[in-house]
Parts: sequence; structure tokens; C-alpha cells
Amino acid sequence: VTEIEAVTKYTGGYTDESAQVGWFWQVLKEFEPGQQRATLRFITGLHKVPLDGFTPPFTIMRSTHEAGKGSLPRSHTCFNQLALPPYESADEVKEKLLYAIANVPDAFHMS
Repeated sequence: VTEIEAVTKYTGGYTDESAQVGWFWQVLKEFEPGQQRATLRFITGLHKVPLDGFTPPFTIMRSTHEAGKGSLPRSHTCFNQLALPPYESADEVKEKLLYAIANVPDAFHMS
């Protein structure tokens, strides 16, 4: 997690000092390894970090598709982007992220 955090880019109004960004990394570090892999897969479509890094770079952007309290994080796997709504607490980040990774279709495992 720390390796990814060190190279992550931030856009849409977020910086590495934004509360929501800090909560995201806090939550991700507290996750079990399986939850961390599921989060990576949700955001990038990959189950592990590529040896040569992310191309395009791993990016967290402020979500522009806000739909109130029920808003979930969105991912753009082709661009390694997480669109993170402006949640109000670490608990809310955790709740919404767990829901998102638990309900993502298993479209990346093609036989």
C-alpha cells in the first residue's frame, strides 16, 4: 500500500493533504490483504501491482458524479483512476469502499 501511495497522483481538487485522501489510505492500510487486493482490482482491474509500475499512473480524483449520501466510489480501470466522493469521515470511506468492492462484477476473470 505504501508503494502505491508514494506514486499516486491526485486530481479534481484532491491533493495528498485532502482529508478524504488521508482517510482512503488509512482505510486501505487497515484492510485485510484480501480486501486490499480487491480494492486494487476494483480500481485497476489487476490483482497485484505491475513490476514496472502503473501506466497510466494510479490516480485518485474527486468524484464529479455526486448523488448525495448514497454515492459510491467509481473506478476507471483503463486509466487506473479512483473517483472518490467527498465523504465526511473515514468510517464512510470504509463503508462505501467495502460495498463497492463486494459488489463489483467479476468481469475481469475471463476463461
